[in-house]
Amino acid sequence: MAKRPPTIPDSELDVLKVLWARSQATVREALDTLKASGRQWSYATVATLLDLLESKGLVTSDRSDLAFVYRPVITSQEVRQRRVN
Repeated sequence: MAKRPPTIPDSELDVLKVLWARSQATVREALDTLKASGRQWSYATVATLLDLLESKGLVTSDRSDLAFVYRPVITSQEVRQRRVN
């Protein structure tokens, strides 16, 4: 039996949308974008959501600079297709 793809709750989807719009972001950049759109999350919340997305294989991170930079691995079209199925 094939393994089911990971689910993506709305909170994680909000963070993915930021990464799709920016193509990459640090936790702070994602937090600032989310706050500008009305989300009142803390830094720790956004960091946790990004860690969850990374553990599901939906984003990657790079720490060649001072902060982790996250990039989406999955496209918005792939997420839409998963939600339809």
